[in-house]
Amino acid sequence: MHMADALISPEVGITFTVISTAAIAYSIKKLKDKPVSPAMMGVMGAFVFAAQMINYPIIGTGSSGHIGGGIILAMILGPYAALIAMTAILSVQAFFFADGGLLALGCNIFNMGVIPALFVYPLISKYLKNKYLVIPAIIIALEAGASMVCLQTFLSGRFSIPSTTFILLMLGIHLPIAIIEGIITAGVLALIEKIKPGDLKISEPGTRTIIPLLVLSIITGTVIAWFASTSPDGLEWTLEKIKIEEKSHSGGIAEYLSSFQEKTSFLPDYNFQNAEETNWGQPVFGTSVSGIAGIAIVLVIAGMISYIMGRLQRKQE
Repeated sequence: MHMADALISPEVGITFTVISTAAIAYSIKKLKDKPVSPAMMGVMGAFVFAAQMINYPIIGTGSSGHIGGGIILAMILGPYAALIAMTAILSVQAFFFADGGLLALGCNIFNMGVIPALFVYPLISKYLKNKYLVIPAIIIALEAGASMVCLQTFLSGRFSIPSTTFILLMLGIHLPIAIIEGIITAGVLALIEKIKPGDLKISEPGTRTIIPLLVLSIITGTVIAWFASTSPDGLEWTLEKIKIEEKSHSGGIAEYLSSFQEKTSFLPDYNFQNAEETNWGQPVFGTSVSGIAGIAIVLVIAGMISYIMGRLQRKQE
């Protein structure tokens, strides 16, 4: 559900960048009061990054989807650390892999980070003791995020889109995507509980927890990602159905950001430039390198943020 710059106007992009920045600043302030384990924050960020590389097919639709990850991050790290981790994930994806536009980054952070972590999770967290209730929680979060994509696109006014059709298609295709994510998330939570029984919010995890999650992240991002579906994701599928072709911006901040992204994205679309596809449809070596690079970068960034917050808290005591 990563939005491209072509869908939004500079005004909408800047507005949601300001809103998301305010939410991030608020989360950093709250995180200073109760920091989480740098290792756990880094590993969970790396795991969600790797998991988002894998698009699973939505049978019978010609579409695919990937996990959002906001709810599972909030359940394990807490809502404020979850938003920081998701911001790191989405920023790394946008800057280094051209996954989601830089102008749209504030929108993507709001839709995939702020909504699940700061709005949905706090409202329903008391009902999530049963890990299988995560499925309706993810449905709510993903459908709310899909609705915001529609709103942001409408507010931008760059396309003449049939509003009712756009909303129905977006919400319709993201329902099975959310159900599958919920099932995957419940399985991951069951694995974590098996590794370390008890409260899912692991503030001081040991190697017994960290190493299996890190290994799972590496396997996911370097091997399982080879078999990811190449079908369009829910947003791309919807735009194809209503016959909307994304048109690039000309001039102004949008064109500057697009040009800047071309320079920073050293593995665009999680691959080397001009790489040939394999029989599976995926460039194996480029995908594996992208997985390792992304996991490492997110691990370091998210872990360092948590470490710095912990140091600041100890200085205040």
